[in-house]
Amino acid sequence: MEGADIKKASVEREVDPLREILFNRDLKTQAETVEAFQKYAETEENGKEKIQKWRSADKHKASLIHLAASKDKDEVCKWLVKEAGCDVNAQRESDQGTALHLSIWFGSEKATKVLKDLGADLDLKNAYEETAHDMHSKMEKYKNIVWLDLELTSLDDPKILELAVCVTKKDLTVVAEKEWVIHFDQATMEGLSPWHQKTFAPVDKGGNGLLEAVVNSSTSLDECKTELLEILKKHCPPKACPLAGNSVHQDMFVLKKEMPEVVSVLSHRLIDVSSLWGVLERFFPNRLKRLQGMAKATATGNHRAMADVKASIEQLRGMVASEEEGGVFLPELLSEE
Repeated sequence: MEGADIKKASVEREVDPLREILFNRDLKTQAETVEAFQKYAETEENGKEKIQKWRSADKHKASLIHLAASKDKDEVCKWLVKEAGCDVNAQRESDQGTALHLSIWFGSEKATKVLKDLGADLDLKNAYEETAHDMHSKMEKYKNIVWLDLELTSLDDPKILELAVCVTKKDLTVVAEKEWVIHFDQATMEGLSPWHQKTFAPVDKGGNGLLEAVVNSSTSLDECKTELLEILKKHCPPKACPLAGNSVHQDMFVLKKEMPEVVSVLSHRLIDVSSLWGVLERFFPNRLKRLQGMAKATATGNHRAMADVKASIEQLRGMVASEEEGGVFLPELLSEE
């Protein structure tokens, strides 16, 4: 009310000393954090017991080992269990998740290894009936990549003639692949551009045979879409996995028009190999020759969808491979000063 003496709600909160230790930015290393916890345990009355019983004030009611695991603080996790006596299998209140569940969820690889070494129960289930094994399998799928290429009737009014997809793990190992040729009649094929007539001509006339394959195919666009969705839903969590390929923004553009249901299950992110190629070309031209040799060796140049997908995968493999493996190791290049 106007003129009323309204009390402010911003009352200063009591400082939580244990949380302050774990998230103190002035403690630059895990060793310093462990030292601070050790000092608390030795100087505070019932210090170790307080460390064991501490729970977060939010809905999760997480223990210190939950928080340490989520931040990949492996040395802190080790001290909390071995020295402070914290339960490595403690389950937080909100979802019954253990520290191991959280370390896997957040990709905390060092903490995951330490927790396993400390005897974390791999078969303990959270509220969603997921074990650590289940969580690991689930999170690995989040890192999958959907490689896709389309062959089209045109760029002005594109219709899909051919579609190929490969789903790979993050290490580019293929877990699923399939290709479809969509049926169009002979008259439609004869109306395509001279480039199409030459490139997609019969193999014995120097083309890649796609025109003939399209006319002879019995596959409809809807059938292709249904089968593609089955593959994506099996290997990709909803809206998690990126579309990948060369100039893949064009493929995404066509999919939005022709197969919006497919776009709805993909991530909004793209892995465009041609963009990465452009980075190398402009900023690391001295390393590009090696990659060009690799690309030349893997590219077929015949404009069939699956061949283009496989070439894109190999190009990215060359970008992330070490120099000893014949690649250019893009992460190392981008960290150079």
